[in-house]
Amino acid sequence: MDTNLLKQFGKVFSREKAKVNQRIAIFTFFLIVATILWYLNKLSYEYDTELVYPVRFENFPKGKVMVGEPPHNLKIGVKAFGYTLLRYKLVASISPLVIDLNKTPLLPQRDSESIFYITAARMRSPIISQLRGELQLLSVLPDTIFFELTSLVQRKVAVKPDLQIFTEKQHMRSGPVTIVPDSIIISGPKTIIDTIAELNTALLRLDKLTSSVERYIPIIQIPQVGYSHRRVSATIPVEKYTEATFSTPIDIRNNPQDVQLILLPRSVNIKCNVPLSQYANLSSRYFDVFVDYSSIDISLGNKLRVQVVSKVEFIGNIDFEPKYVEFIIEKM
Repeated sequence: MDTNLLKQFGKVFSREKAKVNQRIAIFTFFLIVATILWYLNKLSYEYDTELVYPVRFENFPKGKVMVGEPPHNLKIGVKAFGYTLLRYKLVASISPLVIDLNKTPLLPQRDSESIFYITAARMRSPIISQLRGELQLLSVLPDTIFFELTSLVQRKVAVKPDLQIFTEKQHMRSGPVTIVPDSIIISGPKTIIDTIAELNTALLRLDKLTSSVERYIPIIQIPQVGYSHRRVSATIPVEKYTEATFSTPIDIRNNPQDVQLILLPRSVNIKCNVPLSQYANLSSRYFDVFVDYSSIDISLGNKLRVQVVSKVEFIGNIDFEPKYVEFIIEKM
């Protein structure tokens, strides 16, 4: 008996709950419809408001270039119907206003050869023409925009590649890296161009090379600078190497004319890695091997340090013996 009463109570509760949910759904529907009608009614009125528009300045005076960045946005006060304002607000952020400086020339600032300006009053006409008569223009901010213009100059500048080159075992670079072009023409404001001594490339890292490769590397861009090339080609010669040993005489530098320096021994034995293609050509002409008379130090006794410097890039892992040689000084 109790179970039947509970079932009947549950059915009644479910029916009441369904009726409440139905009333809520109907109320929500009419609320949404009323809100839409109210919003559409409001859009039929005129309003004063401000729109933020991106702006682009075109056709700067010939032979001149701007220093720094111009303003990216203009704030314009307008009057229009609500539905027109809604449409313009949706497109304002993606549709820039264009100010053609051929049609609206810049004015020179008094007592300055590089500062120019344009006023809001002069920009009104081109802005109104782009609003298509649907908006009444009330104001433009900022009311004055200043530009610093300087002469456009060109200069040829060397390109410095940023390279990290690693070869596989038993391989090495067999010559200098070739950059094409090794220098390019840049153009821009004189105040910027005069500070550029060289141009850097993006980092190029190559690992475990076993043969020569060619890669294109982009040049790192500098704001407000134009480039005749935006990338360069880098050729890295790589090949297998072999170990070479040979003997070469020692030169003497800074030797006074009235002194004869006798070295013991008079030559050194050099051991190095050399590309297979260069092995047959290897000779002492590829090295500077010398001692410096001016470096004689009494505290070292009668010994001078031998210095060995490679004249070419394709020789690696240089070792030599002896590192020091004895000497005898004879007066002439």
